[in-house]
Amino acid sequence: MNIHKTTTVSAILLATLPALVCHAMAQTTPVFADDFSAATRTGWYSSGAVTGDTPTLSWTQNTGLTLNAASVHAVSYFDPATVGVGETLSVTVKFNVSGDTDVASGNFFRLGLYNAGANGHVNVDDHGTNGNKAGSNLGADGFISYTGYRATARFNTGSTQLVLNERRTSASNTLIINDGGNLTTPISSTNANTAGTSIVLTTNQTYTFTLSLHPEDAGNLLISARITGIDKDGNAFDYTATGSDTASIVSTFDTIAIGLASGTVQYTLNDVSVVHTTAVPEPATIAAISGLLVFAAAALIRRHTLPTPGKLRTPASRP
Repeated sequence: MNIHKTTTVSAILLATLPALVCHAMAQTTPVFADDFSAATRTGWYSSGAVTGDTPTLSWTQNTGLTLNAASVHAVSYFDPATVGVGETLSVTVKFNVSGDTDVASGNFFRLGLYNAGANGHVNVDDHGTNGNKAGSNLGADGFISYTGYRATARFNTGSTQLVLNERRTSASNTLIINDGGNLTTPISSTNANTAGTSIVLTTNQTYTFTLSLHPEDAGNLLISARITGIDKDGNAFDYTATGSDTASIVSTFDTIAIGLASGTVQYTLNDVSVVHTTAVPEPATIAAISGLLVFAAAALIRRHTLPTPGKLRTPASRP
């Protein structure tokens, strides 16, 4: 028996098992990424005029994408991504602010993932919040075909809000700024905040805002939003909202939208990313993979242990 060869085969198979199982458990694929490190803006389009309410000059610098306090949105696009049962699609924005968000109202920050649908992608600035302003390539219907989900956060000294909504095709063509009707169907959600009910953002801090979509099964899409950072008083906060959609689930997305309304400060986006995390196999699947590898290891060990037919060893001659 070749003990060295058998031991080597066994070691290789046993060493491979954890790697294969871990690889099968989850895989995250980047779908969209922009850290605004390039000197020239590409791929982002504003609802406002370039020299008007937005974008500011920082849109063409490598210091982030700045949106001002007016009712305005910015959109960008990525290759269509379909999120299946057990998978997750998440968009994350890292940003800072130009001052304290401590007014009694306003300072809305909205983050959405959408499917553009039949009307396609806007490709010009100053297309209007409806997408049908003169000069827009979308025509009179604007964003009416866009469907998907958004999270709305309001930061002030009154009551901080984090609200989830679904946008359905309707008579309204406003993309993300306003409310009403099927434009922003509310999604019942549960909120949790480690820093209390009031969050005031401040300068010299980086905040992270994430919207995640996770189909639990064919008839239930889990939706969650999370904001983290350090507030004006120096307290760390972790504010979340979770809900679900069971009525008219959207599962394919190609659009990021970010909108501000009625605010008093500027928001500068430093990093925007979308990632797709594939499904995690059931425990039975992992067990089956493990069993097959163990069976293969045993078979190979047996093969290298048994003597070759026709070359049976004979007992040693006795003196």
